[in-house]
Amino acid sequence: MGPNFSPVIAFYGDRVIAMGPLGWDDHGNPDYVEELRAWIYQEGGAGADAAATEFAAAGASELLQGPGVCWMLPLRKITPTDFQADRRAFAVAIAQISNDAVPPAGPRDIGDKIGRTIWWGHPVELQESAQAIDLAKDAQEYAADPAGHFDQIGGLLAPSTRQSGT
Repeated sequence: MGPNFSPVIAFYGDRVIAMGPLGWDDHGNPDYVEELRAWIYQEGGAGADAAATEFAAAGASELLQGPGVCWMLPLRKITPTDFQADRRAFAVAIAQISNDAVPPAGPRDIGDKIGRTIWWGHPVELQESAQAIDLAKDAQEYAADPAGHFDQIGGLLAPSTRQSGT
């Protein structure tokens, strides 16, 4: 399985947490995100969509990851249109993914990144959750147990049971 987004994504106010699983290559090496850019957008009325993307200063990504487990990237809303809970949105990303037997301890410098460039995009459901956004801010807890932290946030975001395709 290649990279993808979790089926349900949290937002609250102007914050959105893009996140998804990471896998392993055919040789048993974990996927490691070298670089990642993501957008999440939701159709609004009268041509005014809600959209969010990374808003960190150049070279200061807030990407969190557990190689072979999961990745998480805080995004910020860049439009005046608000996201709507329990509605579909579309998430798209492009990333540089590597598969070292021993992933680097930290990000490689620009110019030293390796791997394959992969893009993906698919519909997601947005759910409003201040608690999930607060959990996602704790980089130290995430680093200590990426899988547990990822599961804890995901556990707050059960897919809705609505019948509508919106």
